[in-house]
Amino acid sequence: MRHVLALVVGATLALASSSTSVAVDGNPGKVRIALQPPAQFWKTRPVRRDTPLRDENISDLEIVEIEAEMRSLYPGSIVYISAVTTGCPCEDGPECTDLVWSVATSGNNSRGVALSNIDGKWQVGPLQQWWLDYDELWAAYRASRHPRDTAEKISYDEHMRRVDMHKQRFPVCVDTSIKALFDVDNGADD
Repeated sequence: MRHVLALVVGATLALASSSTSVAVDGNPGKVRIALQPPAQFWKTRPVRRDTPLRDENISDLEIVEIEAEMRSLYPGSIVYISAVTTGCPCEDGPECTDLVWSVATSGNNSRGVALSNIDGKWQVGPLQQWWLDYDELWAAYRASRHPRDTAEKISYDEHMRRVDMHKQRFPVCVDTSIKALFDVDNGADD
């Protein structure tokens, strides 16, 4: 009996997933799927942090550098800059020391971006860049599905292929400790 129940549930799920895929390509306005990266990706999505604050306040030179970086991303925008927090996600690498949350505003649109201080230069770090590229993939897909858009239509299958390829480029944390590099801990005390 359990095997029959498992077979029925499995068949139902398979049918639902295949019919959803067809419906999305057939009419994206009627069926909306929130296909998202696995939870370990979502936990890394950059957000504004307010702690721990860096001991030294932000300098005028850093403000100019942050504004220039934000305007290169969003030309013509007005920029908001939060307080500088110390520490970075490991995906930004060991050279990253500080983060700042900056918001670009243009018209009715605002976009928050975490900028990383990597090797003494404020820039979009690898983790934030991955998320910007991810959001751009979805924006291109949605735009291609719009009936008035003249851009080349992107099929759902092609879009998911691109998303899967992008997931493979997720920045990984590098543990630079000798123990992690060579796995020398054999349980013996020195």
